[in-house]
Amino acid sequence: MKSLGANKVIDYTKEDFSQNGETYDLNLDILGKSSFSLCKSSLSQNGRYLSASFKMKQLFEMLWTSMIGSKRVIRTIAPGSTEDIISVKELIEAGKIKAIMDRSYTLEQAA
Repeated sequence: MKSLGANKVIDYTKEDFSQNGETYDLNLDILGKSSFSLCKSSLSQNGRYLSASFKMKQLFEMLWTSMIGSKRVIRTIAPGSTEDIISVKELIEAGKIKAIMDRSYTLEQAA
């Protein structure tokens, strides 16, 4: 994440960022391991909670935060198409996208 421009990266398995007293402009939750309610106190005044997980509870949080306060919940949905995949393939081939692999899993572990 630092190579992508993040000032600070926190490993959620080693540190509970919501309890360290710091505030952040962005909380990016890729795995859906957190929630806005847990992160709210650690967000800066206009902080954003961005999650790739999209469940009904998060939809209500997103709508609620758009009406109240300055902190926001943002959800990502990626409607894919063949053209999108081809565009990403071309960006990879041109060296404009750098894949970062955290770890690998066997097929049996994937489930």
